[in-house]
Amino acid sequence: MRVFAKSDKKTTLRKHTEDLFTVLNHIKKYIPEQIIDALKISVFFHDLGKVMPSFQIKEMDNKNYEPWDVTYEIPHSLFSVFLIDLDKLKNEYKNFIISAIAYHHWREDYEKYLKSRDIEFAEFCKKAIEWKDKLINNLLNEMSNLEAYSKFITVNESWLNGIINGRSLTRYAVPPYKFDYEPLREGPNKDWILLSGFLQRCDHFASYCEEEGENFDNVEIESILFDKLKKGIELDIKSKIKKEEKIWQFEKFEEAKGKNIVLVAPTGYGKTEFAFLWSHSKKFVYTLPLRSAVNQIFNRAENLFGNDKVGILYSDIDLYLITKKSEEEAFRTYGLSRQLSYPVIISTGDQFFPYALRPPGFEKIFSLFSYSDIVIDEVQAYEPKACAIVVKFLRWINFLGGRFLVMTATLPNFIMDAIKKDLEIHCINIYEEKKQDLSKIFKHKLGIIEIQNAEGSFEITIEIIKAMINQASSGKRVLIILNTVEQAQKVYEAVIEQIKKDNINIKVYLLHSRFTINDRKKLEYEIFKEFSNPKPNNEGEGKILIATQVVEASLDIDADIIYTEICPLDSLVQRMGRVLRRYFYIGDGKIIDKSNEEEININ
Repeated sequence: MRVFAKSDKKTTLRKHTEDLFTVLNHIKKYIPEQIIDALKISVFFHDLGKVMPSFQIKEMDNKNYEPWDVTYEIPHSLFSVFLIDLDKLKNEYKNFIISAIAYHHWREDYEKYLKSRDIEFAEFCKKAIEWKDKLINNLLNEMSNLEAYSKFITVNESWLNGIINGRSLTRYAVPPYKFDYEPLREGPNKDWILLSGFLQRCDHFASYCEEEGENFDNVEIESILFDKLKKGIELDIKSKIKKEEKIWQFEKFEEAKGKNIVLVAPTGYGKTEFAFLWSHSKKFVYTLPLRSAVNQIFNRAENLFGNDKVGILYSDIDLYLITKKSEEEAFRTYGLSRQLSYPVIISTGDQFFPYALRPPGFEKIFSLFSYSDIVIDEVQAYEPKACAIVVKFLRWINFLGGRFLVMTATLPNFIMDAIKKDLEIHCINIYEEKKQDLSKIFKHKLGIIEIQNAEGSFEITIEIIKAMINQASSGKRVLIILNTVEQAQKVYEAVIEQIKKDNINIKVYLLHSRFTINDRKKLEYEIFKEFSNPKPNNEGEGKILIATQVVEASLDIDADIIYTEICPLDSLVQRMGRVLRRYFYIGDGKIIDKSNEEEININ
């Protein structure tokens, strides 16, 4: 009597379990040695609950299955814990094993099984006792190749009778979620979290390989060697400055190795290159607040690490990847990114930070950060409540043994104070270290234009529109940042109308968050080309980019002049960072104008 684990009628319970053991062997070096035996037991038992008749007949279409029944059922992961001979299982992590198995597929309706005296649950338990001999026989036949663990197979009548008599399942298998069960868990236990997390990693990747034909070796793709990474970063930086000067990223890397870092540095200063170097070729996740910034950093990371080493994550990333790669490549990149297999993963923060609140499945993400690091770029862009979650996430990473790098040009004091509380960090503040030199750089001239509008109106006057066009007509790149999509659209329409009226030939671009993925992709590609950093010295051609806050964070564009609506100071600094990025500070009082390679001595 075959017992199936997947409805494809090819993946038996034995095959699926063997596949999990294969994945486990590939990631074994990342797993704490003390939980390896417990994890192996969890892998063996995690899906044995699929032996129940209703699952085989209804879900697997195993029509000749015995015993025959389609009425009585519970979630298979819950039934799995009733199939363990606990008297024979001599393992100090016994309770952790039971919890990891029972809840590796959490469902909202589990609450009904956790409460005492659920009639349907009790009736199922009665039937399970009746099926005892047949179920054990089915499992022993199916799992005969794994004798080291099959000896622990039984049907635990004591527990089943406990449920029948009104005991709560929480007396046997402590739930890992919901704070009302926190007293039973007695606080966070690292080994418990990692045992559950690595079981989920093994289960999910094994299923992915079974469904997509992926190679099991790719559960953890190796990064490039550090010497190759270092050389690539060095060539990248020198291609920008083209001077034989000290590279500050290498100098700071030496003091940053192995530490949690907060880096505060001017926009356009090379923080991304420092982050790549800080990774030391170890697995890391690089987070940003905006998708457009994620896309750009993803491209930069691919150029440095290689196309087969970098993953990307945000909510509809599959649509973006289809515009960039062939369909087959796009879906493979998407799949391996979702499986967290790449050594470099570029992502929006919302794919990871909410796990600080420990929702169902948090253990899988936490297991990743027990051996991986995280980069948080543009942390100032998150709202205060979101920042609180980010800081909580950093605390969890520290607890699990990972490292973090927080980078920004404008770090609010309240975030810094929160990060420093109870966490050991090393702060690199370029503003403070290079204060004397940076104070001599006069890159921006500020002007404030007061617009007299009716109350509640924020119209940009025709005089300002004409001034913007005149700047572009003189050969300058003009960046206009508005606070809302509606305002950006209005200004764009006004600019287009005016240049048509004056018969002026100027390229005008509009960028905001409401474009479709395909249009956004084309726009971003053209904008990054037209507003490339650095701006060529002899470009001559004027152009205008009208945008919302989507251009604030981490976008490597270079404009000559910016018009911006009033905004918070940290946002203003970020917006100003898109202007005159061609001036590259290389230390010792020297500035390089990347547009013409001229050196400016500011001493």
